[in-house]
Amino acid sequence: MSTSSQIAGLQENIRNYDGSEICCLQSKQDTRSHVLPPMKRKQRQAVHELAELYGCGTISYDDEPQRNVVATAQK
Repeated sequence: MSTSSQIAGLQENIRNYDGSEICCLQSKQDTRSHVLPPMKRKQRQAVHELAELYGCGTISYDDEPQRNVVATAQK
C-alpha cells in the first residue's frame, strides 16, 4: 500500500470519527481516545499530522515493530 493511499485511508477514518466527536460533546467525559493499531514510522507521522490538523492530541507507545499511536480529542 502506498503512502498516499494510507493517508487517504487515515483521512477517511478521521471523517468516520465525526460521530464519536458528537458523542464526546454529549458525554460526561472531557476526552475521547482511540488506540490505533501498530504501524510504520511514516504512517504514524501522518496520523500525528492529521490529528494536529483536527485539533487532537497524539502520543506514540511501545517499541518497534509494535509501536502505535493513541489519538485523543477533547470537548
